[in-house]
Amino acid sequence: MEPDTGPLSAALQERFRDRIAGIFIEREPDFHVVVRLMGDRDAGTLQYQLGEDRVRVEVLTGASHTVDQLVAALDDRQMITRVLPDGYGGYVDERTGYVVLTVLPGTELAGGSEASLSAALGVPIRIIEGEPATIGPAPQQREER
Repeated sequence: MEPDTGPLSAALQERFRDRIAGIFIEREPDFHVVVRLMGDRDAGTLQYQLGEDRVRVEVLTGASHTVDQLVAALDDRQMITRVLPDGYGGYVDERTGYVVLTVLPGTELAGGSEASLSAALGVPIRIIEGEPATIGPAPQQREER
């Protein structure tokens, strides 16, 4: 069973405030938390005690944007829609530092869409194809009908 990392995440957010580019869990080669930061200070390994568990935190530096900057870019729906009218979703990938935007499979993109959006929004952009999630009955509910 993995430790509850909520309090650790809150402590890391408080400690590194305006520099956080991402916080995520890795399970290989062992369970640990990774925090990505802007700038070049504080790289290394930290240890935190969570109840009976000791958790290693790997601090990586050199990120070009904070999570807040990436979220602000993702929230600029007007600009995104102007360049990517058929886009339907997106998210911030805290592992890579990209804003990931999603289009339907087979969508024909104008050449340079990623570069255009990246230049307009000021953050790295990746465009992927994917089916939108659909809401329907759970498998066991379908069998009962």
